[in-house]
Amino acid sequence: MSRAATPRRAGALLALALLLLPVTGCAWANRDNRPVWNAFEAHMVPEDDTAFYATLPLTVPGGLVAILLDTFVVHPAQVVDDAAGDAGDLWDDLGPKFEQHYYTHMAALPFRVVGTPVVFVFSFLGRSLFDIDPHGHDHGAETAEGQRRLEQRHARDLEVWLRGLAERRNAYHGEPPPATWTPELRALVAAALSGADTRGRLDLYQYAWTHAVPRDVLDPVAGLSDDDPVFRYLLLERWPEGSASVPIPAAVRAALRHDPSLAVRELAARRGL
Repeated sequence: MSRAATPRRAGALLALALLLLPVTGCAWANRDNRPVWNAFEAHMVPEDDTAFYATLPLTVPGGLVAILLDTFVVHPAQVVDDAAGDAGDLWDDLGPKFEQHYYTHMAALPFRVVGTPVVFVFSFLGRSLFDIDPHGHDHGAETAEGQRRLEQRHARDLEVWLRGLAERRNAYHGEPPPATWTPELRALVAAALSGADTRGRLDLYQYAWTHAVPRDVLDPVAGLSDDDPVFRYLLLERWPEGSASVPIPAAVRAALRHDPSLAVRELAARRGL
């Protein structure tokens, strides 16, 4: 879990994850396999601490219901067609080849008839419990469509995180992956920078240098000239040492050495600026 996740949220997720263990398998690790839980978490769990604890008698059983629905209803329904595809693979070599190898296929026909429901059942159970690639998934090079969907998911995760920062709440559990910087995401960065609290802005600048965000989207060096001396100190304290990816210009170094705040000046000296 990233630094952006609050202890309260982490505790809630851990408690519900412990409830999950007896009833599900690895399929839960994939966010796409738990749509009911995702909707429950996004819309039914209050962000405010007081409301969060006050509604625990409702949200804990509600979360358990969401987990059970995902585990025994929604995700199994998602994999029925994949299990059918696995069973259908037993019949793939029929068609034109049937006439050419009539007796061979007729001899194998009883085994296929018996094996089809067996393969379907085992595939259905395995896909319900574990995170298995969809039927027909290409394990070779990623297709253009697969890459497009991956980029869309990354952009969606980053959008949720940025909106959470702008609204001073943590709406994303885990570090959002980098994405293509569309005009919409650029605007969300600006909104997050102006709306986030101190910790949120620190996380945003740190994300900028960790993921080499383009300087025209967000320049972490700008945070070292923030009006708040406490923020300048905290950002300088987090700043990666000896990082060539985020060099501090000479003018900014000089400003830090002559900062009005004694604490900032002392820290800049200790960092060798």
